Amino acid sequence: MAELPRNLGYDDLKNILKQAFLSEPLGRAGIEDYIKAGGEVSPYQAMLGRSSLIDYARQVLPDKLANTNWYANLESKLPDADLKTVSGVRRRLANQIGEIPLGGYGAAEKKKLSDLRMDNLRAQNKYIDASKVPLTTGQYADIGDSFSARAAQTAGVVGRDIATDGLRNIWWFLNAPQAVAQIAALQGIHQAGKPYTVQNRPLVGRGALRLAATAPAVIAMSTGIGNIGRPAGYKAILPSDEDPRKTDSPVGELLSRYFLGRTGRLLPYDEFAKERPDVDKGEYQRYKAYQFNKQTDLNPLDGDFNILGALRGTTEGIHGPEINFMGKAIPALTGILPTAAAVMGIRKGIRKAGKRLQERGDLDMVKKLEKEYNQAKAMPKDNDDRERLIDELGTDLDKLRDENSIEAAKQALLYGSGYTTAAALTGQALESIRRDMGRED
Repeated sequence: MAELPRNLGYDDLKNILKQAFLSEPLGRAGIEDYIKAGGEVSPYQAMLGRSSLIDYARQVLPDKLANTNWYANLESKLPDADLKTVSGVRRRLANQIGEIPLGGYGAAEKKKLSDLRMDNLRAQNKYIDASKVPLTTGQYADIGDSFSARAAQTAGVVGRDIATDGLRNIWWFLNAPQAVAQIAALQGIHQAGKPYTVQNRPLVGRGALRLAATAPAVIAMSTGIGNIGRPAGYKAILPSDEDPRKTDSPVGELLSRYFLGRTGRLLPYDEFAKERPDVDKGEYQRYKAYQFNKQTDLNPLDGDFNILGALRGTTEGIHGPEINFMGKAIPALTGILPTAAAVMGIRKGIRKAGKRLQERGDLDMVKKLEKEYNQAKAMPKDNDDRERLIDELGTDLDKLRDENSIEAAKQALLYGSGYTTAAALTGQALESIRRDMGRED
């Protein structure tokens, strides 16, 4: 590998910037390699892989706190004591702190991605490696501590991300709370099914089934933010002139909630109080002011926080503690709690189904059919039985995979719905208690 010149000239910096702008995220190399092997990429990884800037940051950042200079300095000052002793408590605590994730690629993952990139010259030019920069000679050099090389490479990555709407695509996708709930559920399905994959193929292989299995989480979030039914104290989205709580267009109301994700506005206090007598006028006015507050507040210890008006939260809203994301209020008790429970239930259902399929021998049967199918494909093309065997074994394999996928999706829906219902009832009960206490006050 060539050595990076001490003083990089204009042509070198221009070449570094150009290559960074044209190159795809390094993480895409891993995604494409995994897909070629017939595997399913983690939903989080697929989403983050859209942004060159996020991928670049993950290459530069440590994967956890233990890999930082600050932590190394802290660890060096701790006593080398037995972890089971009282004096070892500080070291045990430090070990836990060291596991805090910082978002970077792990050492093993980073090496794998780098090896994939170095596989051939075409791959080297296709993917960006934050630790290496191209020279005008066509060779690559370690970037080292060169500020100018890093600045040129970063500028190219930022330019590519802006041009491809990488980071904005992720933001647009996550702009709806339901999308956040769905991606969390998909990630849960992916992780829970990992021990039961066969030849890298996911336990729930059909995309339609995976998305259907996320329904409890999506419904829980939709209910929490008021997209299913009109919350007490709010107008209809398309209010009637006679009664703003009702609508003259039921179909338009439904479509506005389901497709547009819209929710009605607060009723004037006199009307609001008829449905929410637990909220006094001062509390109502403070909540309205909080809703329209754009001033940044990064101190959550005072009971609320606000990040650019896009993400804010309070412990004293009219729904109790809540998170407000892009103008959508998500109550902790009736929104966040049921959604989190739904994701946990979906994961539980996938694990239950995987264990059951494993014990019944269905997963072993998939392995057996895959082996026979591959053997049939390896037969000489002039063999009269080759095409028949490929067709029969392929059909049987697809049928068994679909049956396993349906079984797993059913269990995910069953447990997801059960956990959601239990959490929703608990949340509603706690919210009723909270409102009753508000009436007494």
